[in-house]
Amino acid sequence: MTYSTGLVAEEIGDQTFKLFASRQQGAAERVFAASGAIAPPYSIADHVLLDGSPVFHPGSYSGGEDQGGEPWSMLPPANNHYDFVWLGYQLWNERDDALLHETVYGLSLLDRMERAFEAPNFDAATGLVTAAWKRRLVGFIFTDSVADLYS
Repeated sequence: MTYSTGLVAEEIGDQTFKLFASRQQGAAERVFAASGAIAPPYSIADHVLLDGSPVFHPGSYSGGEDQGGEPWSMLPPANNHYDFVWLGYQLWNERDDALLHETVYGLSLLDRMERAFEAPNFDAATGLVTAAWKRRLVGFIFTDSVADLYS
C-alpha cells in the first residue's frame, strides 16, 4: 500500500515484490508443528524477518514453527495475497510485460501472482474470501488478534 503513494522508489518496490515472491509458500501446505497454524499453498508471508525467514502469521513475529495459532489465526491474513498482486500490478503498469515473465525459483512472477490470488479460501459464486472457525484468518491489516468477540 505504501508503494501506491508515489513516495517509494520503483527500485524499492521491485525489490520488495521479488523478496515476497521468493518467500511465497510452495505448492504444498505447511503446518507449523508448535502451533498447528497453516500456510496454504502459494500463500504470501505477512512479513519477512531480517534473516529472510517468512512469517505467515501475525502475532508471534517468529519465522519458526511457533508462528500463528491461538490467539491469532490458523491461516495467513487474506490481504497479504491481494497486496502482493496489487504491488505486482502497479510495477507492471509502470513498465512493460517483461516483469511478469521474470522467474523466481522456477515460477514466473505472473504465475506467482495468480497462485497468490487464489490462495485464500473463497466462495466460487461470489468471489468473497471465506473462513471457518477452525481455519480462520485475519481479514485485514490491524486485526491481528481479533477473534470471536460475540460468543
